[in-house]
This record gives sequence, structure tokens and C-alpha cells, in this order.
Amino acid sequence: MMEKNWIYIFIAILSYICLGFLQVSIDYQREIENLKSPIVLMPGEKAGSFILSGFKGIAVDILWLEIEKSWHSGQHYKILPSLKAISYLQPNYTTVWEIGAWHMAYNIFAKEAERGRRLERMFERMKEKMDFKENLGIILEIEKGIKKIKEKI
Repeated sequence: MMEKNWIYIFIAILSYICLGFLQVSIDYQREIENLKSPIVLMPGEKAGSFILSGFKGIAVDILWLEIEKSWHSGQHYKILPSLKAISYLQPNYTTVWEIGAWHMAYNIFAKEAERGRRLERMFERMKEKMDFKENLGIILEIEKGIKKIKEKI
């Protein structure tokens, strides 16, 4: 029985060593493909991320709920810290960047009179970057939304 435990310990240590070499290879490949995150985490943030490990998804869901609550209650200043925390937990999740950009452009920094014009400029830039044929439905929905917003302003 004792010999079996040593075998398990040896396999675990060997696995961690292999993972270390694999992580070096992954980091190198990410740097070559310019996917390396420029964000440097403080040791406390890294430890918090390590402690959460398998519960990152749940933590992100809770943060999204907090964002929704802050948005609907008009407390837009509380949204950015939550978005920043989500981007630390899941840096490759693009929705957090899209929603964050929308909140900053439309809800947080824009004055009432500017919202329609700013939204229209953002939409024009987005149309230039999107493939028109693939995203025609989305583009038409956004145009309808812009018309409704302009009518309200």
C-alpha cells in the first residue's frame, strides 16, 4: 500500500514537471503570436486567481449580476471596477471589453445630447470593421435602435 502511494506521488510530481515545460512552450508561442497579455498582476491578484481556480466562472457570473444591478439602478460608476475584475479573471473573454466600451461611451461619459451622435459614429466605425453580409441582421437591429434613441432625444 505504501509503495502504491509513492507511485502516485511520483506520477503527480512528474506531471507537474511536464506541465511546467508545457507552460513555458505555451508562453513562448503566445509571445510569438502577440497574444501575451500586457497586464501585470500583483501577487495578491495572482493568489486570488489561484484560490478561485475552478470557481472563476461563478465569480464572473456574480460580477455580471452586480453590473446589471448597478446599471439598472443608475450607478454607472460601479460598473467599471466590476468589468476590470472580470477582465482579470477571464482576459480573453471579448464580451467584457465590448460591454465595457459600450458603457463607457454611452452610459458613463456621454451627456444626454451627445448620446445619439456618439452612438451613430460608433455604429459607422463598427460597420466599417464588420463583414456586411455575415452581420446584416445585427446591423439592421442596431440601426433600428439608433433611430429609436434619436426619437427619444
